[in-house]
Amino acid sequence: MTSAEPDPLVAAIGGALDIIAALMERAQVASVEEFASALGVYGKVTGETNPEAGAIIAQWTSTLHQLAASRHEKN
Repeated sequence: MTSAEPDPLVAAIGGALDIIAALMERAQVASVEEFASALGVYGKVTGETNPEAGAIIAQWTSTLHQLAASRHEKN
């Protein structure tokens, strides 16, 4: 695995978060964008004391924002 390739575990959890966010949006609990924003706040706070964990959460947040954008483009 090169540094450009995502860690398989990080990628797997990111994919699971995408599914959870989509299900939450479908159930009208929270939009994907709202979920991504909340996770982003958590990531920034976490990054202050644990930069590596903050960077991982930032990757997940980015993926969720991309998912939200693609879902809104389809509608």
